[in-house]
Amino acid sequence: KGRPASIDPNEVKALKEQGMGASQIAKELKIGRASVYRALSA
Repeated sequence: KGRPASIDPNEVKALKEQGMGASQIAKELKIGRASVYRALSA
């Protein structure tokens, strides 16, 4: 149910491993910062 995921958690985690902060990742992927944290915790 629900809408298909528009954010790839693996991509978010890959950027985090490169040393990017949440704000930078959010700008790069054009998503909200809260979405970044949600993807990292999943």
